Amino acid sequence: PAGYALVIVAYWTGVPAASQKLIDGLIKSAPNDPYFYELKGQAYLETGNPAAAIAPLRKAVALAPNANIIKVLLGQALVATGKPGVANEVINLLTVALQAEPELSIGYRALARAYALNNDIPMAQLATAQGLLIDGNLQEAKIQATRAQAKLKAGSPAWLRADDIVSYKPRKK
Repeated sequence: PAGYALVIVAYWTGVPAASQKLIDGLIKSAPNDPYFYELKGQAYLETGNPAAAIAPLRKAVALAPNANIIKVLLGQALVATGKPGVANEVINLLTVALQAEPELSIGYRALARAYALNNDIPMAQLATAQGLLIDGNLQEAKIQATRAQAKLKAGSPAWLRADDIVSYKPRKK
């Protein structure tokens, strides 16, 4: 725990090289702990190096395949590279993760970026709407869902999800 705390202090205080060295020490002490790999990837991602985050996050997902938050981090790292070739992988990865953890609004933002990389704007708008709804921004969620719905095939599963957002009414207290 103390080593873990030192790592967090190091990368939150702007010493990424030192934090990565400390994380490598944690990994060496417990090479099958997925959360040390997650921490390594997250530190890279949060210090502006998404490409370096990918390998440790892939390792974390391999070690903890049901940890959907790690899948979301991996999706964020992949999409942050801006490479169009990653879009389909991110869409598949985040679709699965968000089915299991639908309250992770940050996952919907990464999913929207992946759809945008694929030039699938209606699905990007729908993913944006879903994230906004989770964050409690109902007005903007409805705007994005309406835009998506206008371009989606009527009656399709995506159109129905958009319709759910458009017609959503909060319960009165």
